[in-house]
Amino acid sequence: MNPELVERLRELAERDRKTRASLLAEGRLYGDYADEMQQVHRDNAVALADIVDAYGWPGDVS
Repeated sequence: MNPELVERLRELAERDRKTRASLLAEGRLYGDYADEMQQVHRDNAVALADIVDAYGWPGDVS
């Protein structure tokens, strides 16, 4: 397993979790799609597309 790839995937997941937790704490997670969460999802989609292009589909990194 590529340790740099594993770390990058963990970073993407952690950013998602932190953003979600922050929005939840502020009461902004539900209702409209929060701009911050939408941006994280867009950024992660681009990063994951790059990873798939470079390495193929990632397996379990837990």
